[in-house]
Amino acid sequence: MTPTILFDSWTSQIEVQHVKPPRLETLFGLITGNGWTRGVTTNPITRGQLLDSDGAPLPGVLVIPTRFNEFKNPSIHPAFTPDELDAIVDYVLAGGSLLHMTNHPPFCKDDKALAARFGITLADEFLGVPGATICSTGLNYQSPVLAGGTVQSICAHDGCRMTIDPDNPYNPIPVASFVPDGEKERALFALTMTPGAGRVAYTVNSGWIGDYGTNIPAWGLMPYGNNLAFILSLLGWLLSCVPPMESVLFNPGRAN
Repeated sequence: MTPTILFDSWTSQIEVQHVKPPRLETLFGLITGNGWTRGVTTNPITRGQLLDSDGAPLPGVLVIPTRFNEFKNPSIHPAFTPDELDAIVDYVLAGGSLLHMTNHPPFCKDDKALAARFGITLADEFLGVPGATICSTGLNYQSPVLAGGTVQSICAHDGCRMTIDPDNPYNPIPVASFVPDGEKERALFALTMTPGAGRVAYTVNSGWIGDYGTNIPAWGLMPYGNNLAFILSLLGWLLSCVPPMESVLFNPGRAN
């Protein structure tokens, strides 16, 4: 069965795509070009959207690009309900894949509850990425996502502070880190985990998947550095793709 990249509809990046496109057109094109299908959840998320009648996960990846009501739409309720949290955790433990991308405060406030279910703490601390670039010295090439060495840099503006709980049982592996503006110690940008039979990836920013030229809620950086390769590598790992995804590097031209 063709895998589906299933986007959470109550998230800031999806809301912007619907109201002020083309926020995610490059990412959507990559999905189509790889032969995957794309869908959006009908929220609140239920077990029936993630698991079949036998409790097996539907093939694909659940993508949550920051639970936040960007335009204060009264029909969007970004706080996860207990039933949603249970459904997502059950899906992952049964073998499903989750890509959860949070953001700096206040955008991370509703993402905290789901992260906590996987032994991850998201703190209300704004962390700026110097030069909006995480270079190769901040990339863990021993991680399952970057083991091929095809990603040389990731471009993102900022994020929140993400830490791994001391008793986390899910084999957390750092993928990318950076030294925030004004600090001396590294902070996590991305990590992976393998809860139960499933796979989970976290990043502390979601704007890096946005198209160049779109500025809500912040400028999209998808064409910069190896962001294209990084999202492909994340999705490739989450989908257990063989061979790994290929590297992509694109520098957009500048107007005269």
